[in-house]
Amino acid sequence: MGRDNLGMERLKGEGWGEFCGRRGDWGRDAASWLGRRAGRPSLAELGPLAGAMEYAAVAEALTRSGRRMERTPELRQKIATIQKQMRKV
Repeated sequence: MGRDNLGMERLKGEGWGEFCGRRGDWGRDAASWLGRRAGRPSLAELGPLAGAMEYAAVAEALTRSGRRMERTPELRQKIATIQKQMRKV
């Protein structure tokens, strides 16, 4: 997840290790969503990077994250900010 993690850690106010193992954590889900868009890894490749998730769990996390961003303008804006930061690096 790399660069995605740094922005997500700042956004959440806690380290990746604190939230990456939480099932259904929006930060882990959003980092997976960002990673999928940034690097285009397969679900199987993204799973280990997102905290030892199986590809089916990654697929669900991506869906969950997309839905959450549709419902939550504040989260959508925060994710857009991280995307801008990623483009600068």
